[in-house]
Amino acid sequence: MFRPVEASLTASVASSPEELPAANVAGNTFESVGLFVDTSLGALIIDGAGYTWAFAVIALTFATSGLFIARIRDVPPREAVQRHEEGDSGSIRAGFATIAAEPRLRLLFILYGAQCFVAGALGVLEIAMALSLLGTGNAGVGLLQSASGVGAIVGAGLSVALIARAKLASDLALGLVLWGAPLLVIGALPHAWVAAVALAVLGAGNSIVDISGITLIQ
Repeated sequence: MFRPVEASLTASVASSPEELPAANVAGNTFESVGLFVDTSLGALIIDGAGYTWAFAVIALTFATSGLFIARIRDVPPREAVQRHEEGDSGSIRAGFATIAAEPRLRLLFILYGAQCFVAGALGVLEIAMALSLLGTGNAGVGLLQSASGVGAIVGAGLSVALIARAKLASDLALGLVLWGAPLLVIGALPHAWVAAVALAVLGAGNSIVDISGITLIQ
């Protein structure tokens, strides 16, 4: 529920199309830094105080975020958006109808949806990869997630340069390649250092896909 609302709010408050990718880059950078920092912080809390305190800290961060989000006031869509959505504003049916009517949008959602599907599977595969394929134990799970987080930060920075070219579709294609190819490399060369480097590249690709994909949809 959070992602669609966030993307819609960003599109509503941006005063020009050029502001959208900049806002998406900023948001993705915060998320990428969090992905790296929370893995390290979580390991420290679990090692020092145990799992109960780790979950308590997580709950506290969600509550804090909720307080900040509660301060955001509803932003009315721009006049052009209102005209476009007139008669069926904001409904799920209107969204699917728009996708069905626009071939390029259909292709975008197929590609982005496939990437999201694999991303969901990767959350489980990282654990199986560390414990079974690489034999690195629980510490290996944190290593792989940290590597992905570092790559995501690099990818967010790279997106700034890519967006300057104003070729979002090409950026999305590059991001998808950087996302998928590392998984094939890990399967072919199942070593811990290879997996760490590959997931760093994957993390960079994930940032590029998220930024370019969301901006194209907006």
